[in-house]
Amino acid sequence: MACPILVAAANDLPELPPGLPTRFSPRPGVIVDITRITNLAAELFVIRGGKRDVVWISNVWTEIGPPIDASRLAWTRAVNATTNEVLLHQVDWSQGMGFTGIPSRSLWPLWRWCSQATALQLQRGELDKALMVTANALRILHCSQGVPTTLSEIARQPFYGYEAPIWWLLQRDLNDAQLATLQDTLSQLDFTVAHLRAIELERAQMIQACETLLTDTAKARILFGYNGTVSLHLWRLAPSHYDLGWYLQTVQSQIEGLREAIEQRSFQHLFHRLGKTNSPPATHIFSKNFTWNVSSFHMLPFKAETRREIQMTAIALNRFRLKHARYPEKLNELVPDFCEDIPVAWMNGRSLLYERTSDFFRLWSVGEDGVDQGGDPLHPRKNNWWMNGVDFVWPTAATPEETRQYAEDRFAEWKAATTKP
Repeated sequence: MACPILVAAANDLPELPPGLPTRFSPRPGVIVDITRITNLAAELFVIRGGKRDVVWISNVWTEIGPPIDASRLAWTRAVNATTNEVLLHQVDWSQGMGFTGIPSRSLWPLWRWCSQATALQLQRGELDKALMVTANALRILHCSQGVPTTLSEIARQPFYGYEAPIWWLLQRDLNDAQLATLQDTLSQLDFTVAHLRAIELERAQMIQACETLLTDTAKARILFGYNGTVSLHLWRLAPSHYDLGWYLQTVQSQIEGLREAIEQRSFQHLFHRLGKTNSPPATHIFSKNFTWNVSSFHMLPFKAETRREIQMTAIALNRFRLKHARYPEKLNELVPDFCEDIPVAWMNGRSLLYERTSDFFRLWSVGEDGVDQGGDPLHPRKNNWWMNGVDFVWPTAATPEETRQYAEDRFAEWKAATTKP
């Protein structure tokens, strides 16, 4: 298994109950800060007797507190695995291009532990500990980005749940040194380069897979699910070389476009250059199975970079406020003291959008369509996550009254669910 130290440390962490309500939105663009609630009732997934069950918990902090406190040594081992240069050398190349790097699913316990431990420590008032956990989680993510892996694995990285801890931390009164640490750690991440490296690696794997199809009938049946061998033999006689050529030409065009788009920091540049990937001919069986769609796969790292840029800008805005006792009128005031350059929305390569309000600010990026909708956080799917809106809008905190009402509603739901009729 690749990178055994990191994966083993993740396996040593307890299976914390998923479902911590981190994204409840009483109104568009607003999130309840659950770490402000002393007794938080919630419906969580809990493992009991080896079985997963959905139960109502009267207070999530008493549920997650003991296993988190008992597993800090395992977390420390995971952090220590990122403090040296051994991870790359632990990759198992014995199967040639068949390795999977660090399986994303094996690291999910780390991100869940980070999210819940940060929330717990903030709820306890342990600000320094919460900041250290989140900063270390970002370092683990940065380290894992340096390990060669496949596109299917790395495509999951932008969705690692680190955005909630950062948002929670920014609701507290961090000093400039603490904010600078968080900003610097975020700046070390790079989703686009890791994505590009994964595509190049997966292209090599696919060439190897195609060679296998040409020589190993048994494996070809497993890969494509053939009930017979006639179609496979016909494919080998004529279309196979054209099929592989079409695949390589298409993927190379995507790689070149992706390199240009990374340089421009603009997904729209990639989309306009390639457009929608044309479907391969019906006889190109290999290409039909393994060609990536521009709008689905290749948008992911640009969304991740946009999210990271918004988070670093929100941190920079808080640092500016600490120094000047106000938020800036425009984002260019952050340069060069708090940002090296004017923050960019990676969805279209232009500046992030910003407005200063009477006591806070509005910060957003254009969404998937590349068009500014005035900071509209709504989405037809009605998903409360801030990166799923028409625009990607940095959320503000719910009012104390909204937070109190949320806590009371959850307690009422818990009471109704647990009271026998």
